Amino acid sequence: MADPKLELDWGGDAPRGAESAAPAPAAPEVESLVGKGPPGDPRFMSAELRAELRGVLEGGWLSVRQSFETLQMLVGWDQPSQYEVRGSDTRVVLYAAEERGFLQGLFRNFNPFHRRHVECLTLAGTRAMTIDFPFRFMLRRGEVMAWDGRSMGLIQERFHLLRTILEVQSPSGATQLVIRGPWLKVFSFTDWVFEVSQGERVVGRIKKHFSGWAREAMSTSDDFSIELDDGLADGRLRQMLLAAALTLDLVRFEQRGNQGTFTRLLGG
Repeated sequence: MADPKLELDWGGDAPRGAESAAPAPAAPEVESLVGKGPPGDPRFMSAELRAELRGVLEGGWLSVRQSFETLQMLVGWDQPSQYEVRGSDTRVVLYAAEERGFLQGLFRNFNPFHRRHVECLTLAGTRAMTIDFPFRFMLRRGEVMAWDGRSMGLIQERFHLLRTILEVQSPSGATQLVIRGPWLKVFSFTDWVFEVSQGERVVGRIKKHFSGWAREAMSTSDDFSIELDDGLADGRLRQMLLAAALTLDLVRFEQRGNQGTFTRLLGG
């Protein structure tokens, strides 16, 4: 009689189910990048986050478009600011939005110095950075946190009678970039140009674009663009410059929300 082992090989003499019962090999551990390297350094981001932020980290131009506030147009009620950030290839890179809530809405409309919190998220919903604006009566400050919650730096408003000045600072308070607005600009039917300097060298520009008489008169919805020179290659400073553009809108132009139409048209 023929040996049955020669006819079919069912995996040797092991009983059925023995192979499936064996423990599966453990998946390789993925090293956590939280807390690694300087805060916001692209080298210590996940590959997915770095790829989604490529428009900010490598491009030469960004656009920041604020959503149109319907309730403000109809009844003058200021809503949480929401922004869409696009890269040089015109694709959306980030969404940024203020914290929502009933109390936040009351503070926003009746207290121009209230605390604000802005979340910047990728298309996949991953947090890229956050900006906190503590309660202050004057010389507002934005505290920028990297994707892992560590402080990436500060956006500090400086006192000047004739122009808007912001400083991009390291977490320790050292000045890295200075952003200077136009001299004695009153009327807002032309673009506002803010030069970005690193030492004595201009490395970029932030432009607040004139959005048309109707939009300027009836809302605080604004359009910005950021021009980044090739010399500004530091990925952390590029993220901070985006945070500075959002800060400019929130501390300089959003304050028009509770003012009259004529005052807003004059850029007040």
